[in-house]
Amino acid sequence: MAQLDVLQKRLDEAETAYHALMLGERIVSISIEGRGQSYTPAELGKLETYITHLKDRIARLQRGPRRGPILMRF
Repeated sequence: MAQLDVLQKRLDEAETAYHALMLGERIVSISIEGRGQSYTPAELGKLETYITHLKDRIARLQRGPRRGPILMRF
């Protein structure tokens, strides 16, 4: 569950940074893996990709492990 909390915190930071860039800020910084990462309006695509990646990882953790295939025998 701790990993889910960390991912959610990162997603919140990334979405806040994205919003700030959309409102006209020149540079925003977020913390990724303990290092600072800065984004400019020209790098909105990279930030969108990062947000999508985080959302996908969170969704996978919330779904839990996949079940195996259902086999039919006659």
